[in-house]
Amino acid sequence: MYQYLTDAIDADQYHQETYVNKMKELTTYSLVDFERRSHGPSSGMFLEFQFGERPETILETLREDSRIEAVSEDEVNSVVKAQIRNQT
Repeated sequence: MYQYLTDAIDADQYHQETYVNKMKELTTYSLVDFERRSHGPSSGMFLEFQFGERPETILETLREDSRIEAVSEDEVNSVVKAQIRNQT
């Protein structure tokens, strides 16, 4: 979702390390939760981030950025649903 939105609004993307640090910072405010995960011994460990707020609250906050107005809500819903399907 992050990559999709930054591409859609032509914003710079953080490098992975900076992104992870920023996301971990959000855990301080209980906006994001994370856990270390693995899909088996050959896949390695990774961090999985989840918003701690309801999706509606996150969308309201994102809409406060005027650049987001250019992104279709249907497109966002489609990207989110595709990512959810890929996780199961």
